Amino acid sequence: MLSRPLEVWTISGLILLGACGLMEKRCMPISVAAKDEDRLFLLQPLPCVDIGLDGGIVRANPAFCAMTGRSEDDLRERGLLATVCQDARDDVIRALLQAAQSDVSNFDSPICRTDGEVRWLQWHGVRVPTRNVVQFIAYDVTSARCMIDAHQERERFLSTLLSNLPGMVYRCKNDPQWTMEFMSAGCEALTGYGVDEYLEHRTITFGEVIHPEDADGVWQVVQAALANAVPFTIQYRIRTKSGDERWCYEQGRGVFADGELLALEGFITDITDRVQAEDELRGRLSLIEAQRQQIADLSLPI
Repeated sequence: MLSRPLEVWTISGLILLGACGLMEKRCMPISVAAKDEDRLFLLQPLPCVDIGLDGGIVRANPAFCAMTGRSEDDLRERGLLATVCQDARDDVIRALLQAAQSDVSNFDSPICRTDGEVRWLQWHGVRVPTRNVVQFIAYDVTSARCMIDAHQERERFLSTLLSNLPGMVYRCKNDPQWTMEFMSAGCEALTGYGVDEYLEHRTITFGEVIHPEDADGVWQVVQAALANAVPFTIQYRIRTKSGDERWCYEQGRGVFADGELLALEGFITDITDRVQAEDELRGRLSLIEAQRQQIADLSLPI
């Protein structure tokens, strides 16, 4: 057991443990305690800043000055908003107003360093009524923010790509109803049913959309491809929500993990116009062949 109890200090929102005696601290003069707090504030490795209730910077530790690329005197003169990127200043003003009225506050904002580099900071503040300030610790979350932005950009790119495809991308279970786990928005133009009808409300399955005369054939082709772990391609008919009959071309493959089938993924597009054109062409060729045969039959030997 410790002979001298551990004491908890809260400086700039951090919990610090000190091995000084509790009674000694209670008897410590206020000026000495204030000096200790100032020393800990200055030595804090994380960027720390005290913001007055009027929005001005009261003090900033060396880590915060290094983060912004500005001296403490420059920060006091210019204020916090001078470090914040222009398009984020209104949000920061609202956050500071809220922080002045709340015991604890948190917000994110980008700052512009003097060298032009933009850094994203996550601010954690504690209001100190006795000093009329809000003490903030700022965590540099630029790397995490860049990862989020990159992920969002990928999502945007994929969404744009899928929306421009002449058909639908899907992920489904390998069951007779082809229960969908994901469908792109193109499913509505193809089948007449929206994504929510397949995924959220489950009012329709893709197995019900496939023409009954083609359903067994589709199942057999896909199962044969899965058994050999190869991609599959197939043409079949569907019945749309309005009752129209369309021809579809599908290409896909099974998704496996450690030999276990997880799902099917692929792409389906409407080839009705092509099938009709091919049928029309075959009809014309048949007619031409019949006419040629008739001419041949009528021809007399010379």
